[in-house]
Amino acid sequence: MKLILFTLCFHLGNALLSFGTSAGDNVMNFNTPALINLRPGFPYYGNTYNSLTIQKDGFVVFAETNVKSYSDFLNIDDVKLASIGIWIAHIGTVNGNIFYRLVNDPISIAKTNISSIARSLSNFAADFTPSYVLVVTWYDVGTEHFGSEGDFKKNTIQLILATDGVQSLASFYFVTIGWVFFEDITNYAAYPDLSDFPPEIPISTKVGFFKGDGPTKFILPLSMTKELKQIEKYTSIGEPGQLIFRVDKTPENVTLLTTTTTSSTPTTAPTTTTTSTTATTPSTTTTSTTSSNPTTAPTTTPTATTTSSTTTTPTTTTTSTTTTTPSTTTTSTTITNPTTTSTTTSTPTPSTTESKKGGMSSTKKATGCRYRHIIQRLLQL
Repeated sequence: MKLILFTLCFHLGNALLSFGTSAGDNVMNFNTPALINLRPGFPYYGNTYNSLTIQKDGFVVFAETNVKSYSDFLNIDDVKLASIGIWIAHIGTVNGNIFYRLVNDPISIAKTNISSIARSLSNFAADFTPSYVLVVTWYDVGTEHFGSEGDFKKNTIQLILATDGVQSLASFYFVTIGWVFFEDITNYAAYPDLSDFPPEIPISTKVGFFKGDGPTKFILPLSMTKELKQIEKYTSIGEPGQLIFRVDKTPENVTLLTTTTTSSTPTTAPTTTTTSTTATTPSTTTTSTTSSNPTTAPTTTPTATTTSSTTTTPTTTTTSTTTTTPSTTTTSTTITNPTTTSTTTSTPTPSTTESKKGGMSSTKKATGCRYRHIIQRLLQL
């Protein structure tokens, strides 16, 4: 018997860049925008900007130092801020942090992997190498929802901006999304499930790009819909939750793909628990329970019928029972998804057995007749 072991390696690329003070980040004061000077200037929507400010409510604004808020975007057809919004909403000040850092040395830039990501896309130059990378992370932030912030879920999102002075990249990474903002809800915590919201109540959270001239903009189609809360499942590059845009000219639309996260645990029975009980009597019963992931469970019991039942599913629990009796039955059950069931019943050639109910065997009958004949001869003498 040959034992073949397969080693499966699963690698899921993680485009989320490290953040926090241990990563060298600054911590932003919620009430004071963080000013970032950009050299070379950042080309955006056909213009070039030498500075931007990070604002509390999920966006950055070019060439602006004053405090701005989500309310500046209520009329999306008249936004006068040259801005990029990863999650424009009323973010609270009680929970979470806003971290940021400007990476501008070549070694650290290379570690961000932004060059490789951009070069893999058809709308960036094959030699794209950013002069700097700005990383902004809104970590575990809540929504204000009229002063009752502590009772609801939190969001973690990361905005990455990079440029070589000619081409500019914006990366949106939606790490965890626990809430979207409803402008008209006064008792936000009373609605734990978005399906409970009446359709007439508008969602005001927006994701997109604004040129700053009033009407010119590109809004992600999921914006201001209930689907926005599921944005973690969408991608434009294969990494769930990440969208990449080229933004030096008019931001280019991306194709949103839905992703499914699969948890896979390949195992070649390295971890097995077996319980075996054997009784030494004319009939021996052995019960063997094997738990393994994935596992195939053969069960052998002698009978005249062989039943093989196979059902396929990702997680398999195997129960194996072997009973040694005068006959043999084999049952094999494997569970994996998608479910396929096949049942095969075969009747092997029956073995020769003695019938208790049918009287003696032919050998015993012949012996009995011979004894009876001898006794009759003796009686005649």
